[in-house]
Amino acid sequence: SAWHQRTKVLPALWASGKLDRAKSIRDELALVQNAMWTTPEDQSVWLYHRWLIGEGEEKEVLEKEIQGIQELFQEQPDSKCALLDLSNIDYN
Repeated sequence: SAWHQRTKVLPALWASGKLDRAKSIRDELALVQNAMWTTPEDQSVWLYHRWLIGEGEEKEVLEKEIQGIQELFQEQPDSKCALLDLSNIDYN
């Protein structure tokens, strides 16, 4: 999928210095949030989101993502992917 391809391309761009890692992660998270709200049942979006969270190092970003997932889950309580992500996040 396109999301999987991004997991291969972005690290190469970061390593080469062609993309700022922190900024591109923030940009990608905004894109993923939009995709989550559009199609919350699309597992590939959630897998990519988990990958991005693992690449980020900012606690503030993680807290924002948790809040966004919680809001989505309130609106879409049948979203198994949102529930799974919330249950798998390491809050420490």
